[in-house]
Formats: sequence, C-alpha cells, structure tokens
Amino acid sequence: MSVFASLRARFLVIVALISLLALAAAGLVLIELFRGEVERQVESRLSGHLRELALFLEADAEGQPVLKDDPHDPRFARPYSGLYWQVTGSGGTLRSRSLWDHVLPLDGGLVKPGEFRQHRLAGPNSSSVHGLETAITLTGDERPYRLVVAVAVADLEGPVAEFRWIVVLAFNVVLIVLLVGSGIAVWLGLGPLDRLRDELVQIRAGESRRLAGVMPSELRPLVDDLNRLLVERDASIERARAQAGNLAHALKTPLAIIANEAADMARAGDAERAATVSEAARNAERSVTHHLARARAAALGGELGSVVALAPLAERLVRTVATLHSENPVKASCEIDASVTVRMDPEDLTEVLGNLVENAFVWAKTRIEVTATEVPQGGIVITIADDGPGLSPEEIERVSRRGERLDESSPGTGLGLSIARELVELYGGTLELRRSDLGGLAVSIRI
Repeated sequence: MSVFASLRARFLVIVALISLLALAAAGLVLIELFRGEVERQVESRLSGHLRELALFLEADAEGQPVLKDDPHDPRFARPYSGLYWQVTGSGGTLRSRSLWDHVLPLDGGLVKPGEFRQHRLAGPNSSSVHGLETAITLTGDERPYRLVVAVAVADLEGPVAEFRWIVVLAFNVVLIVLLVGSGIAVWLGLGPLDRLRDELVQIRAGESRRLAGVMPSELRPLVDDLNRLLVERDASIERARAQAGNLAHALKTPLAIIANEAADMARAGDAERAATVSEAARNAERSVTHHLARARAAALGGELGSVVALAPLAERLVRTVATLHSENPVKASCEIDASVTVRMDPEDLTEVLGNLVENAFVWAKTRIEVTATEVPQGGIVITIADDGPGLSPEEIERVSRRGERLDESSPGTGLGLSIARELVELYGGTLELRRSDLGGLAVSIRI
C-alpha cells in the first residue's frame, strides 16, 4: 500500500520535505554568511598587518627593504605558522621567518599604491595561502615596494568547516523536533476522524444508532449529513416493513376466498376444477410469501445497528417448534454461548432459523442439535443438525432450488429453504447443506 494512502503519512511526508528543504536552504545561507564574515575579518586583520609593515618599512642605500621593528604578531616569527609577510623591492625581497626559505610567487603586475589585490598563492610545505597585496613608496624614494601578508587557507576554511558541522548538527536536531512536533500535531489534529471512524464502527456493530460525539466545526456538517442519512434509512426501512405487511394483509383475504370457493366446488362435485383452483391459490400464496419475504429482506438486509443475542432467540424458537411437533418423539438441544450475537434483523433471523428448525423437526427421528461457533476469520457459524434420513449430493443440489421438494406428502410450500438462503445471502452470509454427524442433514449458516 502506498504511503500516501494514509493522511497522517501524507502530512508527515509533506512536512518532512518542506522542513528539509527550508532547513537546507537556511543552512546554506547561514554558512555563506559566516564564510563572508570570516573572510571580512581575515581581510581586516591582513590589512592591519599590511599597515604595520608599511609603518616599519625602510630601505637602505641599495634599495634593499628592511624593517626598523618586527611585526607584533608572534606567528610571523614561528616557521610555517600559517601567517606570513613578504616585502619585494628593486633591491631584493624581505620575508617573515614563518616563510623560512619559501618565497611567495606574486602573479600580475604591480598594484597601484593605496590599492589592494587578493591572491590565492602557493605557500610553504605545498600549502595554499590567501594573500592580500598592496604597494607603497617611501618618503624621498620613488621606487615602489610590494607588500604581501598571507594566511593559510586551512586557517580560513577551518572555522567555516567547523561552523558547517555545527549548522548540520543543529539543523538535524531542529528537523527531528519539527517532525516529532508535526507528528503530534497531525495525530491530535486527525483525532476527530479516528473518533468518527470509531462511532461509525459502533453503528455498524449495532452498539449505536447515531453519531453523537463532539466534533470540530469542520466535521460538524459531515456528521449532521450522516445522521440525516441514518434517519432517512430508518424511515425507509419502516416504510418497507409497513408496505410488506399491508400487501400481505391485502392478499390474504382474496386468497382465502379463492380457497373457500375451491372447497365449495369440490363439495358440489366439481373435484377437477376445484383441484385446479386450489393448486393455483396455493401457488399464488407461495409466490406471495416468497417475494414478500425477499422484498422485506432486501430492505432490511445488512441493516446497521441490528444486533441480536442468538442464544435466547434460538432457544425460544426450538421450544415453540417442539410444542407444535409434540407428537414426535424428538429431543432438541440448543448449545449456544450466551455471549454470541448476530448482526441481523431479529425478524429475518427468526424466519431463517424458524424455517430450518421446522424442517429439522419434520425429518428428524429422535434428535436435533442447534449449535453456534465463532470462526477465527470473523463471524459465526450456526448449524442445525438432525438424525433423519439426510440427503445425497444430488438431492442436496435439487432441494437447493427455489420451491423444489423431495417429498410432496410432507406439509410446507417448499420455499422455506430458498427464503432462508436468500435472507442469509442478503446479509453477506452463506448457507450450506451437508450430512450431519448425527447421520441426517446439517444446515450451516455462516454470517
């Protein structure tokens, strides 16, 4: 997954890049400013040394330059100290002891008196020096003298390099502080989105019906719109329920009348027509029952906020169906942990389990087991197993078709299993038939 799939990662990457670029630019500017300041200070010191040399400079009768006093900086007297001076005249060259036997090679022509020229020269011991040159003439002497004072480039670059490392270290610390601070700010700033997600999860899990948390003003319109959608959805579900119920009641009376007419026809001796009308009425009732259940399930399927405790509902269903089949010597057990819940509309869950438990009582010989287990991948598996005759693979495939029945002598419409399957699938689940450990049929629902 791309790092930009996360808002937090996206913000932190952007902040890190901007901070890095800004700090790098600031560091370069600071280093160059420091370098310029160092160069100005070095040039100022070199200018001072040149003035000192000019003050002490004299010449003998042959034009040989001499100093009436030694420069005050002790480094001029220490060999290879990194600070050097040199005076060149028509009568020869005079240089500091720090140069030892090295002569600074001066390129270019003579500088005009009072002007300055900077040099990068070859110094002693293969070193490089930064020199400042000027020219003067002595009183009563027209001959020019070239004065050069130089400092080792290493002495010039050393402070700059040291300052560069200080800047890099300091800016790294600043960058880390900025990233940590930005991370905290992003984490706190996006905290309301986490709370919004948690509340949506609670609604999805059925623990809440509305978004009720205190949200920032930027998220308040979104929260209000989501709550309005939830209200409208609940209203739509209620309308679907009411319409399904009204349609069922509206069709119940005409179908009952048709059935009564068919019975009257049979009593009047028209058995063939009575059977035709009665079968058509039963088919109409089956289709109405099936499509009403499917329409209601489509409206309620996956309904947010519908969480049902499975154990009491299943136990109540088993007791009710067992009462209806009290003539059968069937022992039914319901082994479901009290903590198991199902995210499903209670009416839909009742219809699914009712159809399957009813079918198990019809075919079981002596025993029925209703169990539920949680699966590691998420969800639960509800199993209704009996010790009846069971079904072969071919029969399982056939009975899975809507309305198919293997035994027309048993009561029912043949739509119970089909309705149960469609209801389960509308909630994203699956329904499977297999042979049970009791020897009969096991129907497993995974939701």
